[in-house]
Parts: sequence; C-alpha cells; structure tokens
Amino acid sequence: MTLLLVVIVGGLLLSQSNHQHPGMPKPGSRGSQTSVVSDQSAVAVEIRNFDFFPRELTVTPGAKLTWTNRDVAPHDATDEAGGWTTGMLRQGDSGTLVFDNPGAYRYLCTIHPDMRGTLRVEVVA
Repeated sequence: MTLLLVVIVGGLLLSQSNHQHPGMPKPGSRGSQTSVVSDQSAVAVEIRNFDFFPRELTVTPGAKLTWTNRDVAPHDATDEAGGWTTGMLRQGDSGTLVFDNPGAYRYLCTIHPDMRGTLRVEVVA
C-alpha cells in the first residue's frame, strides 16, 4: 500500500509518499552485523540490500573510505552533522573520503533515512 501525504503551505503544494523501492527491507528489519575495526589505510564500505556493510566501522586517522553502491536504487552516505557526504551514488558508483580527524560520525542515506551507519576514527591498538 502506498500512502500519499499532500500539504498546501503558503500556496505551495508539498507531497510525500511512503512508497518503498522494490526489494527495500521494511524499517527495523535490518539483520545484525559485527562491528569492524581496521588499521588499513584504505577501507571499503558496500551499500547493498538498503544497508551499509559494515554498518559500524572503526578506522585510524588518515584512513581513506570508499562507499560503493551495489543496489539498483541510488544512495549516499552523509554525516548527520552535515560535515561530509559522498554525494549521490547510482548503482556501481563509488565515493571516497579521507578521515583525518578523530571522532565518532553517525551517518545515513538521505534518500533512505532508515539506512544508518557509525564511523569511529581513532588510534587502533
């Protein structure tokens, strides 16, 4: 079932649909994953099945992360605080960012906000 919400604000027509892409899991149906800790200088994150793999990742400062979209639907990886984004990634596209500053970064796909991940940048012992 598709629900369409239509709102008129100041003469502007705004609409939002809850339509999901074919094959998109229902919110809250993501399977469990194991957190990954890597001391590698280059780390890959796959976007598939409307999820980030790995969803929780710890890397060392200076690590280069590459997100690659393996889904048919477009996705991005965007810092919740607005500090960085891969930009829109269509199927097969990749976006690479270097993380020099230690910290914890929660990110999401702005197109599919139920897709979320956590990146920690710290010295890995």
